Amino acid sequence: ATRAVGEEVSGATPQWRLLDAAEEEAYKQRVQERNAARNAPPPLEKGLLLRFEGAGADTDREQVSALCGEWGTVDFVDYSRGDASGTVRFRSPADAKAALD
Repeated sequence: ATRAVGEEVSGATPQWRLLDAAEEEAYKQRVQERNAARNAPPPLEKGLLLRFEGAGADTDREQVSALCGEWGTVDFVDYSRGDASGTVRFRSPADAKAALD
């Protein structure tokens, strides 16, 4: 096996050293932040979300999705049975607007 230390890479011989504890911790933090940024969902387009209030105690997420699906594609329903209100995320602003018109 070839050792990395002392080997030339693209015409240069890098200097190698172990990170001290503080450097290692800072490196780990940067990696976690970078990974979190990569995995973060893209920002939502404006006009996708509709808020509803006054749902019945027996209303469930599937019923809300089916109702709203009559006007367009529903991507997500943030609602739990028994809650009085919730939020519906449509695929497009036109779909959300159609639900209000």
